[in-house]
Amino acid sequence: LDASCIDAMALLADIRLQRGELTEALGVLQDAVDAAPERADLHFKLGLALNQSGDSQSAMVAYRTAIRLDPDDPSPHVNLGLISMQQLGKADEAEREFRQALALAPRDLAAMANLGLALQDLGRHDEALGLYEQGLAMHPGAVELRWNRGIANLSLGRFASGWEGYDLRLQRTGGRDTAAFNFPTWKGHSIADGTLLVLGEQGLGDEIMFASGIPDLRASANRVVLECAPRLAPLFQRSFPWVCIHGVQRQADPRWLTDYPDIRAKALIGSLPRWLRRSANEFPAHTGYLRADPERSAYFKQRLGTLGGKRCIGLSWRGGTTTTRGNLRSMSVQDLRFIVSTPDVRFVCLQHDPTDAERAFAREVGMLVWDEIATDLDAAAALIQALDLIISVPNTNAHLAGALGTPVWIMLNAAPEWRWQAQGTASPWYPSARL
Repeated sequence: LDASCIDAMALLADIRLQRGELTEALGVLQDAVDAAPERADLHFKLGLALNQSGDSQSAMVAYRTAIRLDPDDPSPHVNLGLISMQQLGKADEAEREFRQALALAPRDLAAMANLGLALQDLGRHDEALGLYEQGLAMHPGAVELRWNRGIANLSLGRFASGWEGYDLRLQRTGGRDTAAFNFPTWKGHSIADGTLLVLGEQGLGDEIMFASGIPDLRASANRVVLECAPRLAPLFQRSFPWVCIHGVQRQADPRWLTDYPDIRAKALIGSLPRWLRRSANEFPAHTGYLRADPERSAYFKQRLGTLGGKRCIGLSWRGGTTTTRGNLRSMSVQDLRFIVSTPDVRFVCLQHDPTDAERAFAREVGMLVWDEIATDLDAAAALIQALDLIISVPNTNAHLAGALGTPVWIMLNAAPEWRWQAQGTASPWYPSARL
């Protein structure tokens, strides 16, 4: 095949990737690499496709081949570093790759931003902040550097300086587009003569955590309309009876807003803390701001009461996705053996989607599995409220427990997300949590 034909194959692979046709893209790229094994760019593209398909080990081989063929290109080093940091939890190896990329291209924005994240994962937050300032001197408008700086400050409990950077998520890939909601942005001001629209965003855990700010809005707005994930609507309506709750998929037609003609401003739920939680002292010492269904909770308490007076503890061991560092936020069920061997305790599975192997483990160790909580978040909340303690990785169950005021021990990796703070065992969001 001549060069133009191979270029066309590479372009076709790009189109396939944009369409989400990973298998087809991989086939085209492998053919192109076989036809022109000396081309570093093809190995790099193959690495991208392999990583998207979940085969990170083969992706790393492809990136290393690209480096061997073109030692002056920083991009494969950046992508190797990303796999090491985000998927393997090896921030030290990631740091080496990002530094190698910067040695090749000292102004490379991606290498600089990701080196800062690796330093944060290694607990070197002040060094990361210094790097972001150096980068911003070169790239004053760089959203990624300003975003990373905000996250670092939030991790250190420097909330006032962190929230402004956190709002830059709207300019990054995956941030919620609110253009269809043509209202002024709320900036903490009083709305005495109209309605404040609060829009859900991110995952269920995020919506639960940020909902801690909803009670504060009674002092700011005459009326509040909260758009949230449908699974959260019953729980939120019971917990905030003075709020108009609208559970809807985010892609839904926003014409439902015609029921609220007096909307004066809008706010994404993740932007509420910018105005309500500017210091550690502004986090309330609550005993739970969500309310489970009391009848369903009593039903679970009755079922648990038949277990002979044992303490009943809920367990959850998986969380996140491939794009939210799920492998670093999860455990193997076999890793739980040291927990479930505790005497005089009955354990209850809170994992909403246990695999066959996990169900077999549950049977072996006597862990209860109640499938009614699998798709019903309100039932899960009622069960959590009925338990004595929750032990969980950072997932929706951990957020639910903390928001309900149920004692919860949250098992974190060495470099947790900003919301769990860089140090300490207490959570500003959830007083009932032990980190």
